[in-house]
Amino acid sequence: MKLKATIAAAMTLLMTASPTVASASRVPNPVTWQEIRNEQVAKAVVHELFNRHDLRAVDRYFRQSFVQHSPEMANGATGLKQFIRNKPKLRYDVFKVIADDDFVMLHSRVTGRGPVTQIVMDVFRFDRGKIVEQWDVVMTEVPASESANGNPMVTRLRPSKPNRHDNERIVATALNETMVKRNLSIIPRYYKEPYTQHDPLTPSGLVQLRKSILALPPDATFEPGLIMAEGDEVVVHARLRNITPTPVIAMHVYRVDNGKIVEHWELYQYEVPRDQSLSGNDMMTPRVGP
Repeated sequence: MKLKATIAAAMTLLMTASPTVASASRVPNPVTWQEIRNEQVAKAVVHELFNRHDLRAVDRYFRQSFVQHSPEMANGATGLKQFIRNKPKLRYDVFKVIADDDFVMLHSRVTGRGPVTQIVMDVFRFDRGKIVEQWDVVMTEVPASESANGNPMVTRLRPSKPNRHDNERIVATALNETMVKRNLSIIPRYYKEPYTQHDPLTPSGLVQLRKSILALPPDATFEPGLIMAEGDEVVVHARLRNITPTPVIAMHVYRVDNGKIVEHWELYQYEVPRDQSLSGNDMMTPRVGP
């Protein structure tokens, strides 16, 4: 529990790092037809493959040479099929689907993947309508009644407001200022109360955010990966070192309201090195953008 609590405090700080922005210089655009198509395919994968266990869905929606980054699955279409065969009770209940360019993120409550209920964030990368790469972060669910903040780890996606702000830029700037520069004075500029936290070991509120920044070890390092957004929601994938003896992989969702961060969900797990992973691949997404 001590290590978990340490990770939880540190993961709060992943909102205070400096990720590479997938399209930081762009003006927010309407959803494209490609994003709509990719989101529909991701939902079909959940329904047909994860929940109905129809292995033909792998051939319909994935490239045969598809690259797997989950340490629990072997690489390629064959590895994914074997994983589904080995999980006859697998069931996904998807709460959020966020699509941005070639990437789709699913935030789900999952049963049958292990002995307990888990919360999972999956990221799929698409190429011309087919899934060519997958990453995930998996964490045991902590009920809201046992959480430090009283909130569930996963909630339904709210209807997005018109996106008048470049939310990716807002999140990236907030992360850079607070983590890299340790500039606590900018918190009121980029965050506002009520600040709702969904990490089960971290209380809500900006007071806790300040405490977490101050508690970060001076040698902690942050390695950014993908950042993506749809509407009010921004997804960040990251690796954190020197918080625990083993590096930690985390995935975050931030909700931005009228230009300020107001809500945060996160999952984190210890990194499994390539040579110990069934896939043989790194768990992190690549940097995307400039």
